[in-house]
Amino acid sequence: MALSKNKYFSLVILFFITLHSHSQTKYVSDANYLQAKSESANNILGDYQIAYPDTGIKNTHNAIARNLLGNLGLPQPDYLFKYKSSPLGFNFYSVPFTADFFQPNQLEYYRTKGPYASLTGIAGAKEEQMLRLIFSHTLKNKLNITMKFNRYGSLGFYLKQQTFINNFFLSTNYTTTNKRFGFYAYFLLNKNKYQENGGIKTDIKQDTNITNTQLLAVNLNGAKREIGLMNGVFNPWMKLNKGSDSEIVSHFIDYKFNYVVNYYQYKDLNIYYDKYYLNSFLDTLKTNDSTHLQQFLNQINYTIKFNKTGLRASLGYQYEYNLMHQFYDSSFSNQHLNSTLYYNKFILSKDSGSINRNKYFSSKLCANSIFFGNNAGDYKIEWNSEFKFGVDANGLTTKKTNVFSINVLSEQRHPDFIYNRWYGNHFRWNNNYVPVNLFQANAGVKNLASGLSFSALYQTYDKYLYFDTLATPQQLNNNVSNWSFNLNFDKVLLNHFGIRANLYYQLTNNLNAIRNAPSAEQAALYYTGSLFKNNLQLQVGAQVELFQGFKPYDYMPATNIFYVQNKYKVGFYPFVDVFICARIRPVQFFLRVGNVLQGLTGSNYNYMAHYYQPDRNFQFGLTWLFFD
Repeated sequence: MALSKNKYFSLVILFFITLHSHSQTKYVSDANYLQAKSESANNILGDYQIAYPDTGIKNTHNAIARNLLGNLGLPQPDYLFKYKSSPLGFNFYSVPFTADFFQPNQLEYYRTKGPYASLTGIAGAKEEQMLRLIFSHTLKNKLNITMKFNRYGSLGFYLKQQTFINNFFLSTNYTTTNKRFGFYAYFLLNKNKYQENGGIKTDIKQDTNITNTQLLAVNLNGAKREIGLMNGVFNPWMKLNKGSDSEIVSHFIDYKFNYVVNYYQYKDLNIYYDKYYLNSFLDTLKTNDSTHLQQFLNQINYTIKFNKTGLRASLGYQYEYNLMHQFYDSSFSNQHLNSTLYYNKFILSKDSGSINRNKYFSSKLCANSIFFGNNAGDYKIEWNSEFKFGVDANGLTTKKTNVFSINVLSEQRHPDFIYNRWYGNHFRWNNNYVPVNLFQANAGVKNLASGLSFSALYQTYDKYLYFDTLATPQQLNNNVSNWSFNLNFDKVLLNHFGIRANLYYQLTNNLNAIRNAPSAEQAALYYTGSLFKNNLQLQVGAQVELFQGFKPYDYMPATNIFYVQNKYKVGFYPFVDVFICARIRPVQFFLRVGNVLQGLTGSNYNYMAHYYQPDRNFQFGLTWLFFD
């Protein structure tokens, strides 16, 4: 069933209302109007950074990322190697929804000079709808309250593919007038409900006469999954010494309590007729697998700041307790030691007419270890540094800025619970896999004047874990090494003609355990300009995305994991979209037609075995910013 005309009509009416509305907002240009810092293991170490919202129109049409299973909100693998960093400790498994969930390390605390809000609405084919909301306000320069909310879903182009996602995030931070006491706190809720269809039964590449994808038979007709992740943090802090930050040294102590409740449920009421699974250990008529996890984390940190030099250091202790139920109850506890050395420095040139001499440098070295508990022996050492040359007086990048970055990580950690233990209706295993060692290094350089940037990533694993062709976990005895190189060009030529090109080249020494695209290309060509006395900013263009042919992963609905397969290879298919993006202060909007070549260049438009991308489709969306 297509999206009703009324829903399109409502969005169009809202857009035209904005054209004639002066809005109750001033279009604030103060870069310091909105500042933010990310949630971290130690929130005292970092400073608030300028977080002025992007008021441009570049990439607004890509507000919804492509999902490789074919519908927003579904699981998806990552065929591009990325630098990885996650906290030590017990982990059930890594949910494959990084683009659809609010992650704790992505959450931010804000400080504002007044109210700020942003509202985004998007509608598309097959009842695709998305609402995004953010609101932040600071009261008397002491207490900030910030809320983010996402709600979206889609029927999908294929049978039994409907999704429904809710993300909610509420954060607050408080600082007394004398800056001796304060706190950080947040509440996070992710909820994802969707149907599992197990993929298309037939290979649609062999049938070029398909006119309605809803007629294609799927492997699962009664399966669905629900995942809920709830996370709450309260983090009070106290400055131990009196005086202002102009003192040479400041001492802080903080306590952090973190409570996490996660649940994962998979139901299938039609396993007897679908005959999709080889085994049914508990029930041959239906499946109702569920896992519940509770986590309690208590942490205390001491932090010292050398205010004149920009040097900071911290030492902390954390105790974690985990209670999990998956047919049987089990508990896990760990004791951590954490230390961090952090340095940042902004060098402002005395020549006010030159920004080329303005520099910003930051470097952070973290060492974490688990010295007692179920994961004893795990450790993580990470170094992150960034140098910016040619920033403005606020430390923001300009057209003349050069950026250099390097990230290095070495760690040993126990496998996620799912690799060693699983007890469900269709799969069971009991392994004793040993900790995995990972070393990775990522370096990058960006020159904004030319529009060029380049980065290189190297990873090596010892005792790498993966899921084999039977969708069961395996551990390798030999090392796995990955390389990734990324070249990006993003420039507007002759003031009006924009070009974006993003090229990836990747290598791995073990294609039996890792599936990656040897190369990937993303490019866009567009016209940009301003009309009606600069009141309308406009971009019109097209973009293409394609992967070199490779053997992709397959997906196992019962365990929510991706595993290797050797029967199927995805082809070389160009995904071409055309778009119009525009801005009339304070409103941004876009129109986009996706997969415009569908039916003209074959039907092998997929990145997954048995799962296909949407047909030609239409999206419309707008974003409205409020600054008062």
